[in-house]
Amino acid sequence: MKLILGGAQLGSKYGVSNNRNGINKKDLIKIFKSKKISKIVDTAYNYKNSINVIKKYQKKFGLKVILKIDVGKKTYSELNFLKKIDSSFKKFKTNYIYCVMIHDTKNFFRLSKKKRDIILNKFKILKRKKKISKIGFSIYNQKELKKLKTIKDLDIIQLPINIFDQEFVREKNLSCFKRKKIEIHARSIFLQGLIFLGHEKIRKILKKKPIGLKRFYDDYKNSKQRMFHCINFIKNQRNVDKCVIGVTSYDEFKEVIKLFDKKKYNTNYSSYLIKDKYVTKPYLWSSH
Repeated sequence: MKLILGGAQLGSKYGVSNNRNGINKKDLIKIFKSKKISKIVDTAYNYKNSINVIKKYQKKFGLKVILKIDVGKKTYSELNFLKKIDSSFKKFKTNYIYCVMIHDTKNFFRLSKKKRDIILNKFKILKRKKKISKIGFSIYNQKELKKLKTIKDLDIIQLPINIFDQEFVREKNLSCFKRKKIEIHARSIFLQGLIFLGHEKIRKILKKKPIGLKRFYDDYKNSKQRMFHCINFIKNQRNVDKCVIGVTSYDEFKEVIKLFDKKKYNTNYSSYLIKDKYVTKPYLWSSH
């Protein structure tokens, strides 16, 4: 399984267990030089600091960018969205972006078919001109996944998979996409760093008792054990091609790589599945 560097941590705080404002220059260069990770970096149009960092090292290390772009929740402007795509190349000072990915798939499917087709045609033109190589969608649930069956020119689906959120593991639709040679990228494998925190901090974030996490914490007492089993779980997902990892230092990076390099064990993790979406879906943590 190939690893992708999550760009959200580059230049800013991201994740509930992250107390640093980005990765320092020395550590970042070591990570980019490493042969243990692909040259793909995942970021978003609105991650200004992240884009500035990637832009600085893109040419030197041959980085390939996955750029997630929002359609918009309330008011969609075709002109503004198309401008946003075109301006992305200027942001990176390049004529080529590896993958352009719709960040908010739910909002994309709220648009009329005519408006959706205009966006997809724009992507296809960019692909034909070799300005991009891949077209992708970032999703959150099975409903969005099923809607992607209507998209013909699709190369990558990015989705959350972890030991607690096994929604897509049980979803046979992934096999359908794999047969079409569509790549599946996993994100949030550590539940945005929640597994590294103590019960009280988790309770404050979730605004409730972390009941569903208790068994996992009882079985695996320290963060290193918990990290290993989260990684072992993702390594056992045969439909997953690549995995997005977020780190805040080179030491963290080395630890993650070390655990990814360990032997894979066919462990049954079904007992850790949590059905409460207010625990497994980070975008809902502040909504209740």
